[in-house]
Amino acid sequence: MVLDATRRRVDWFWYLIALLTPFIYFLMVKLPNNPAIPAPGTDGSSPVTNLPRKRFSSSAFLPSLERADQLEESERYDEAVPIYQEALEVDSKNLRALHGMARCELGLGHPRIAVTLLEQVLNVEREYRNYAAALDYADALWMAGQKQDTLELLDGLVHSTGRLNHRLAFAYYLAANDDLVKARAEAQRVLDEHSALDPEQQRNEQYWRERAEQMLAEWSQIN
Repeated sequence: MVLDATRRRVDWFWYLIALLTPFIYFLMVKLPNNPAIPAPGTDGSSPVTNLPRKRFSSSAFLPSLERADQLEESERYDEAVPIYQEALEVDSKNLRALHGMARCELGLGHPRIAVTLLEQVLNVEREYRNYAAALDYADALWMAGQKQDTLELLDGLVHSTGRLNHRLAFAYYLAANDDLVKARAEAQRVLDEHSALDPEQQRNEQYWRERAEQMLAEWSQIN
């Protein structure tokens, strides 16, 4: 086209048209219809958003959390903490990791951190792990110097569940708070309530009766 325009000595703008025509044709016709060159945005999204994304699930960390729980139970807190942290980076609301981390922080002497972690657990599930988290919360509050909060928590727990082990925990912390009169009364109630159970329940709860008897014997020696 350019050669032909030169021979015919046409006006200058025909040269411009001759030069631009191939580019216009490529952009408007060839590019959109070429399957080897996908046009961005033709399906309503950019090519980046169409890439598969790696999805994480807290269930993927169950084997690791099982290992972390074993380490925590063995008081190997420094080894357990990184595993719990990794799980929480993936799922910040993983109750098992939050609870395990809190128990590690208690073991490491950081009760205030444990209080914060356990509050997250109990805000989601008050009965988590058959109330084990609630009892750990009581321990954390006590260690953090929040003694009255500890007693109020356990008192409420006793009225809510009526369990012997919860009443005995309440008695223990009453004694630790120098309230032996109430502590003895609560421990004695454990014995009375145990006696009122049927034989099978008595066998299942025998440990708490023995602990109550042991605590009463110890307190009897205190003036």
